[in-house]
Formats: sequence, structure tokens, C-alpha cells
Amino acid sequence: MEIIKRQIQKNQERQEYIKIMMLDKDSSYWYPLRGFIFTDYLFQNHMGTPITPNLFTGFFNNKTSRKGGSIDDMIRERYPKFTKHITSHVFRYTHISMLAERGWQLKEIMDRVGHKGSKTTLEIYQQVTKDMRKNEEEDLKKITIGSQFLED
Repeated sequence: MEIIKRQIQKNQERQEYIKIMMLDKDSSYWYPLRGFIFTDYLFQNHMGTPITPNLFTGFFNNKTSRKGGSIDDMIRERYPKFTKHITSHVFRYTHISMLAERGWQLKEIMDRVGHKGSKTTLEIYQQVTKDMRKNEEEDLKKITIGSQFLED
């Protein structure tokens, strides 16, 4: 959440700067910024448009940024044993998992994430639903039918 809040603040500061620069149309700084697009995209480039998956992955794993500047660096600092390579697909996987946990059907999830074939979605969906079934079975074991009638 800290990272997301910081990114939102960075976007807002950039947009405020652009608005100020737009007021001074004679400024030499205005010309390169005239194509700026005001958007609500969380991860956007310097012109307001969404960044590409490749740039997004670079944002997470950029080793050329200042020490501690990439998401990868921040996670490793807090969780030294974490070794997973973070890409934009981690968020897709998480999104699919969360939809499956909320009871979305496979076809609905495929439509939402833009998968044409079911193979990729199904692999994630089946894992989540298998884990959910295990939790449901554990919950059922905890139920003692009629126990409320035995107590006084």
C-alpha cells in the first residue's frame, strides 16, 4: 500500500506541475508537455499514458535505480528470504485468484482478463478453487449438527 500511495502522490504532483506549466504558454517548458494526457492510471509515463508491461516490470526490478528505489529492492529489504521475480503477471495472477475466491465463474474471469483460451485462466482458477474446497472441508468438520440442542 505504501508503494501505491507513493505512486498516486507522484502522479498528482506531476499533474499539478503540468497544470502550472500550461498556464505559461510562452514558456519553453510548455512545448514538450503539450501532449500530456490527464489520466487516473496508477502506473503512467511522463505523458500520463499507461506504461507498457515491459516498463512496468522494469519499475519493479530496475537494478539501475538508486539503492532501495525499486519494488524488488524494497521487498528484499523487508523480506530477505523472498526470492520470487516480480512481473506485471503477478498482479494478473492475484487478480484472477481474487475473482475466483469471490465465486466468479471461469468464463467471466476469462472475459475480464482478456484470455481467449481457458488454459492459462484454468490453471490458476483450479488451484484457487482446490484451496477453497480444502478450506470448506475444514469448516464443515468444525460443524457439529445438533450441538445447540444438547447444551442447556
